[in-house]
Amino acid sequence: MGRYQKVNHTADLGILVEADTVEDLFVTFAQAMFENMIEGKLRKETEMRIELSSSDQKELLLDWLRELLYLFEVKGFIPVEYNLSIMKKRLKARLKGDTFNPSRHTAFLEIKIPTYHQFQLERTGEGLKGQIIFDV
Repeated sequence: MGRYQKVNHTADLGILVEADTVEDLFVTFAQAMFENMIEGKLRKETEMRIELSSSDQKELLLDWLRELLYLFEVKGFIPVEYNLSIMKKRLKARLKGDTFNPSRHTAFLEIKIPTYHQFQLERTGEGLKGQIIFDV
């Protein structure tokens, strides 16, 4: 599984992720995003499927996070379990998760969108490393 840390940024939320695989990197960014937005006990009651394709893997990562934010805003969906398959510029995901419920969950940070500001995604000797600044 990937590792993440917050990056100091004046008004927004910065996340730096290191992972061994592309799938781990995408999942870790998603987990970091939701861990910084929601707290409370999460259940695996709902299943969602996502299929995306983009011009390159960097865009695919941003599209993935945008899609998850959209599902949260429109349906209240909070992913808990991720099953991803990424082949170059295509992503297929089967997600299990919860629906936001104010009696069980607290939303303490509203993330609007991942930005291109200081965005990076690169291969390293140990795997992959990425950084995203989220507009909050």
